[in-house]
Amino acid sequence: MTDLLSSTRPAAHGRIEHQGFPAKPLDSRARLEDCMHILAAGQPLPPSSRAWLVLAIRKRLADPDANLDQLLGLRSRRGGRLGAFSTNPERDQAIRALATADGPLTARAQALVMRVKAHRRQPDPELARIEARSGRIPGSLSQLQRIIAGRTRASQIGR
Repeated sequence: MTDLLSSTRPAAHGRIEHQGFPAKPLDSRARLEDCMHILAAGQPLPPSSRAWLVLAIRKRLADPDANLDQLLGLRSRRGGRLGAFSTNPERDQAIRALATADGPLTARAQALVMRVKAHRRQPDPELARIEARSGRIPGSLSQLQRIIAGRTRASQIGR
């Protein structure tokens, strides 16, 4: 059992980090989903994934106050809303896809602000679809500029 656990160490803030294992919440979620599919198919987990899961569960069982989401890397160490289950990265990607027209950033953001305002009065099917999947689209010029330019925390997750 020690060979299985030798390359795993407790990280700062209680999260288990494994050498070569994803450190970002969206990456951890994808890896955990892979583990789920492997187990559902009746296959054994690779040693690194097995060690990661065993240590997270062992730490949680030893400390009832430990947060399993954080131990598995599904929640940000910094706290806040963004984690593996946040819809903001998907929303931001959809917003950037809407603002692909030529022109300066400010002009593209202003056009999108006008479209969002019109959507609030008379629903736009494309914007309604994005909001149904990912939550409300911001209507402020400065926030849309940051999203289009990729300067939001949600834009950084998974990179």
